[in-house]
Amino acid sequence: TIDCVCEDLAPPTAVCKNATVTLPPSGTYEIDEDDVFNALATTDDCSDFWVTNISPASLTCANTGITPVTVTVTDETGKSSSCVANVSLAAGDALPLPWVDTQIGNGSGSASYATCTEAFVVNSAGASGFNTDAQHIAYKYMCGDGEIIAEVASIGNPGWGGIQMR
Repeated sequence: TIDCVCEDLAPPTAVCKNATVTLPPSGTYEIDEDDVFNALATTDDCSDFWVTNISPASLTCANTGITPVTVTVTDETGKSSSCVANVSLAAGDALPLPWVDTQIGNGSGSASYATCTEAFVVNSAGASGFNTDAQHIAYKYMCGDGEIIAEVASIGNPGWGGIQMR
């Protein structure tokens, strides 16, 4: 019988991967290790390893563009190494929950939410008549008291726009 002992003399070799992510309506993207760490390409001489730190751990509107993210990996003997992933963060445009959008009448359009400026953008095309509407709306259900604070930034010519609460 031959017994072999593996002596772990070196830290793990950490391998990162670059990522492109989109900022959610909350305004904060929490970085997951699956976004930036390549576990299959990372190696260690003798032991298991795990991610012990990701910095920064989250991204906000201040980080739009490319942000270097440092990932630290530690093995069972306490030896560590790091790698850097470049994370490209795009500002999101999804409507925040519980907001939804819909079409009314025979027009067409879209609704989005600019996360970093906290602005809703609603576009609509079509013509409303005396007895018909053609509009696109973004809305959420409310119960009880409510408040709308809004600015209509522009209206195409010819066109109309507005804010409603009912």
